[in-house]
Amino acid sequence: MRDGANNYVYGPSGSLVEVVAAGATTYAFTDYLRSPRVLTDATGTVTAAITFTPTGTLHSQTGGTPLSIGLTGGYTTDRRSSTSFTATTTPQGHRRRHKERC
Repeated sequence: MRDGANNYVYGPSGSLVEVVAAGATTYAFTDYLRSPRVLTDATGTVTAAITFTPTGTLHSQTGGTPLSIGLTGGYTTDRRSSTSFTATTTPQGHRRRHKERC
């Protein structure tokens, strides 16, 4: 998935695994909801930490390129909004997008 500035790479389980921005790759670590929590560089150094409020809006992101990936790994065009577009993988391997309101 691409948002204009970043390319998002998802693994087979549907979780975000890489973010490629300006030719640099960072690696995403997600929680059990598939929400991105930490980005690291190739050496394992933390480049960004991300937190969300209990209602699903972005609370803070320290460092790194701002992401268009929100709570539960959903794509959002407004990082402060509770509307997100979640990409899921079907058993056949096809990606589908669903609009959600948190």
